[in-house]
Amino acid sequence: NRPRFLAIVGKGHNGGDAVVTMRRLLKTFPPARACLWPVAPWEECRPNVIRARDELLELAKGRLTEIEPASVLQSPEAMARALHEACGDRGFDACVDGLLGMQCKPPVRESRHPGHD
Repeated sequence: NRPRFLAIVGKGHNGGDAVVTMRRLLKTFPPARACLWPVAPWEECRPNVIRARDELLELAKGRLTEIEPASVLQSPEAMARALHEACGDRGFDACVDGLLGMQCKPPVRESRHPGHD
């Protein structure tokens, strides 16, 4: 079985680090497959995240799946469907967190969407 990795990609430096990590995993394990799940559309991400994604796309060629951004999917049901479509019943061997940095202090607060107070 080929290893399968998932990266949850934030818009900032943590997201860039996650994408760089995925690139390193694919270089280290040539048969591996990767999946990126950004929290927001790529154009909303910092330049380092976009550059890391471009470099990963160049390396991955046929070994990378991208899930529609979580902010576009919005509902938990839509997110669950998208994740299942990307991984099927097998799931992933490992997940790279590109959302929370070292400064995170639990509990993580719920995100606030405009108009949903």
